[in-house]
Amino acid sequence: MLKQSKWLDKKIPSLEGKVFLLTGCSSGLGLEALKSLLYKGAEVIGCVRNLKKMEALFEGIKKELPSSKATFMVYDQADPSSCLALAESLKDKKIDSIILNAGIYYPAKGAVSNDGTSLTDQVNIVGQYHLFEAFRKTHPTSHYVFVTSPYHIKPKKGGYVARLYKYQPKRGKDYAISKEYARDLYCYAKKLGLSCSITHPGVSGTAIFDGFPPAIRRTGHAVLTALTHKPWKASLGEVLCAANPGKDYFAVPRGPFHISGYPKVIKSPKGPNYPVEIK
Repeated sequence: MLKQSKWLDKKIPSLEGKVFLLTGCSSGLGLEALKSLLYKGAEVIGCVRNLKKMEALFEGIKKELPSSKATFMVYDQADPSSCLALAESLKDKKIDSIILNAGIYYPAKGAVSNDGTSLTDQVNIVGQYHLFEAFRKTHPTSHYVFVTSPYHIKPKKGGYVARLYKYQPKRGKDYAISKEYARDLYCYAKKLGLSCSITHPGVSGTAIFDGFPPAIRRTGHAVLTALTHKPWKASLGEVLCAANPGKDYFAVPRGPFHISGYPKVIKSPKGPNYPVEIK
């Protein structure tokens, strides 16, 4: 039985007959969100970079959830043409909710995309934008779930987050700005009149420290595991938003500073900043 099953039984209705698209579901929060959706009876289209890894993981999931209905598709969010091709291949498929979960936090130092762009910017900003633009044209009636972070910032924003930002290496700064962009993209979707919601998972011991040296990685994972909530709980905000199409939710952990805890809904973010001119 899933650790999140009691919460799911209490908070999420049956999702039988519903179809969800979930990006980045081969690890971390995405993998846990996948399990939760399958547990509630949803059909899931999982979009990943590594199909063999995902298929092996799904074999394990089916042992626990034998009635799971899922198909998996390969795409690369760092490649805009791959994002467009993914949406085009699913243009005739009814999809109730699209969860834009995929992103990277701390890639290898100096990692760039094919055109020399920071890999974090390319995946979390450029790729996310192209993926959303492609799907909102092929699936204008789907509900969109955007995933931000408690560490989101505009470079001139004040407060302790800005001070933390100041002393971050470039990879950390790239991530902080990219997650502020997720909030802007949500505002853009609202301005377009689309059904959408937004969530952040708080802090959890997923792949946050994978790009650091081994000693820091081990210490970081140990600290996060001891002091923050587990990925299965951190992922529930995504599930809550996706399972309630038409609801303009901003789901965050209910604990102090929104770092840990089961999700609660707070006031949705607003702002004048949109990533592109709307014609």
